[in-house]
Amino acid sequence: MNLRLGIDRWPVLGVMVEVVNQTYASWREDRTLRLGAGLAYYALFTIVPFFALTAALAEQLFGLIDMASYLTDRLEQMGIVEADA
Repeated sequence: MNLRLGIDRWPVLGVMVEVVNQTYASWREDRTLRLGAGLAYYALFTIVPFFALTAALAEQLFGLIDMASYLTDRLEQMGIVEADA
C-alpha cells in the first residue's frame, strides 16, 4: 500500500504524520541530545563532592567515629569491592 494513498484516504493520518514531522524537527532544533549529555556530564562530576559533603556532615551530626570505614563496609555489602592501591 502506498503511503500517499493512505493519507488521501484518511486525512487524520496526514495530520498525524505532519505532527510527528514537526515534533521531530523541533526536537532536533533544540539540540536535546546535546543538552542531555551536558547535564549528565556535569551531574557526574557534582555527585562525588555532594557525597563527600554529605558524609562529612553526617559524621559531624551523628558522631560516627570512622565514617570512611563505615562507607567502605556499606559499599562492600553492596558488592562494590575496594580497589587495591
